[in-house]
Amino acid sequence: MTETREAVVYDPYRNACSELLTLSQAAKLLPRKNGRRIHPSTLWRWTRGFRGVCLQYVRVGRFIMITEDWLHHFFTELAKLDYERSRSPKLKRRRRC
Repeated sequence: MTETREAVVYDPYRNACSELLTLSQAAKLLPRKNGRRIHPSTLWRWTRGFRGVCLQYVRVGRFIMITEDWLHHFFTELAKLDYERSRSPKLKRRRRC
């Protein structure tokens, strides 16, 4: 008998479905600033790019969904960028996403 093998394709969204959050749900997870929550529209702006770093998202119907991992990755990339800029003040701005 010949054994058929299927190609294994990496899909970052495959396991994310159980942990997808709407922008409103994600905003509630973030720390407050001056006693106020971060508005969901702020997260939407981050998906368009902030300092050259984009928050990853998927669209599910009319909803924009993100995961906690993608938020963590976004904040980590911003921190790296801040560190690079502190080490080299003449670093050029990154292109938008």
